[in-house]
Amino acid sequence: MKLSLLTGIGVGFAIAAPVGPIGLLILKRSIVESRMSGFVSGLGAATADVTGAAVAAFGIQAILDLVDSHATAMQVAAGAFLILFGILTLKSPPPSHEAARPIHERNLWVAYGSTVALTLANPMTIVSLLVICAGVGLGAASRSEAALFVAGVGIGSTAWWAILSSAAAWFGSLISRKAFRWINAAAGLALIGFGVTELVRLGMSNR
Repeated sequence: MKLSLLTGIGVGFAIAAPVGPIGLLILKRSIVESRMSGFVSGLGAATADVTGAAVAAFGIQAILDLVDSHATAMQVAAGAFLILFGILTLKSPPPSHEAARPIHERNLWVAYGSTVALTLANPMTIVSLLVICAGVGLGAASRSEAALFVAGVGIGSTAWWAILSSAAAWFGSLISRKAFRWINAAAGLALIGFGVTELVRLGMSNR
């Protein structure tokens, strides 16, 4: 049982750690907005990871069929969302160190919900977790072991986003307003690039 929990923590940490579009978005929010905004966004990604792990670990066939039948639409949505976030990032003004950056509850819900939606819109989230679950032998595990594995994924993913958002926010407190402009520009262009790449890859696979 302990092995299942520890394995889940390791998997959750490993899934969250690679820098992709979600990590880039959370980094940007932590640096430019606030640690709380970044962490809440990370909780959104962790929620999506837990959802994918639960589907994979318990073999929820109805959801697997849904993902399979709507994979193309989900990839289009993910690409479009990334391009939209990239454009909004390019247009967003840099914050001022002199002015306090208020955190509104509505903005935190938007940060959380947008990251959940964007992570789940990528069908590879569940596919990769299916592969990992098969690799760690969860097919032969009991339901209680599977539940511990899923809980571990949530703990590992959340721990990574807590570390990343705290470190990024600390870095953001040290840099200048001009540097924020460069960060917004780099993050925006990278997010647009991720979105375009997603759409191009989809188009090529359907030819």
